[in-house]
Amino acid sequence: MSLIFDRFLILVFKNTPGRRFKFITYSTLNSYRIALLFWIPRKHLEQKIVPPAYEVLWPKMAEAMRSIHARYAEEFDQHVEMVMIGLPELMQLIDFETIRNVCIENSEQHVAAWCLARFTACRPGALGPDAAKRALGTGFIVWRDFEFRRGDEPGMFDMSVTFRYLKTNTLNQEKKLKYPRATTVKCLLKAPVAAHISLSPALRFLTIALRRGYLVDITTVDELLNYPLQYIKVNRPVLHLFTLY
Repeated sequence: MSLIFDRFLILVFKNTPGRRFKFITYSTLNSYRIALLFWIPRKHLEQKIVPPAYEVLWPKMAEAMRSIHARYAEEFDQHVEMVMIGLPELMQLIDFETIRNVCIENSEQHVAAWCLARFTACRPGALGPDAAKRALGTGFIVWRDFEFRRGDEPGMFDMSVTFRYLKTNTLNQEKKLKYPRATTVKCLLKAPVAAHISLSPALRFLTIALRRGYLVDITTVDELLNYPLQYIKVNRPVLHLFTLY
């Protein structure tokens, strides 16, 4: 019985056109496998038939997918031309956001996320939850994941951020299972040069914290710029709150 389903995966790959290329991607093919693993037991039980064991289905489907990948590796590994965003484009995007977005609380989060992504190359899925996952309260950056301190020059600030949920884009699912990625990563972000101070993630997130009243013993911009201690702390009661929402 399991032979039918792995042949189905091969049939799907050969007869389903991709969005950009001749064939679908490995991740799309894997979504078919996940769907099969859900529907096969369900439909068998509806017909009062004992479904094939998961321990049998998964290896057979994985073997079929490895065979497909080995035979059509060039199709899976085709290079996709991507539009890169450099400093000029990011500055233009920030200017556009400043002019068009009428909600400053919303706008400052957009810009802070862009600056953080520019420095760390993190993906959006590592920054904040969607509506379905927001209620879970875990897995995305909250205020306790940040550490702020004064930089080497007045008005400059350094920041470290810990990503507890790493979102990647590995197309080869078998490779991802064989070489699991780290669960967390901590990045230290030094203050940029003065010409690019508007792109400083530390300043952007400190501004958000200052506006929300989250900083310890700091309530104004002057107090922030003249703060005598090395480390700038966030109030303990808000450490569990989402930074971006």
